[in-house]
Amino acid sequence: MPTNYYTKQLVKEENREDLWQAYENCLEEEVHQDWNLWYLKKRQMKQSYWKQWQSIHDIDRYMFREHNARTAVHYFLKYVPDSYTRMHQDNKDTVTKTVITFVEESPDLVGGDTLVFDQHYSKPLIEGAINKGKTAKSLDLVPVTVKTGQYQSLIYDWNVQHGVTRVFSGHRIVLVSWYVSG
Repeated sequence: MPTNYYTKQLVKEENREDLWQAYENCLEEEVHQDWNLWYLKKRQMKQSYWKQWQSIHDIDRYMFREHNARTAVHYFLKYVPDSYTRMHQDNKDTVTKTVITFVEESPDLVGGDTLVFDQHYSKPLIEGAINKGKTAKSLDLVPVTVKTGQYQSLIYDWNVQHGVTRVFSGHRIVLVSWYVSG
């Protein structure tokens, strides 16, 4: 079936600990609202850190090699109870590709699921089956909950509708990386 996102292990196993070091070295800010982000904690990574941390370099190197994309920004988000991200598309003037790297989920996490609207797909029509309405083959309208493991990355283009469901308990930490062409 077609898909407008994919997941991949970008952070090498030997570099996972330094992803935590990068997280700990960024100043944490409380966020009420930051555009589509609500009620969470954010750690903006200074540009001088990008090459300092091998884990970040793993992601950047892959994106340049496979997508000819260069880094625009990196930041960590910690989703805590009542946090969520409203469904949205990224601003194409700011970002062409996004990578979300999953750093940690607490064992008591309820909610905090990553959602994307994936591409419509067609299955063969079963004889006698109900078939009403217009087929919207070109629209991204299939809601998908994306499940990934720790340190896996979700990669998608700016125009993919995405969000995060409300956290009811526990927390999750992700690294958000934006890229631009060229």
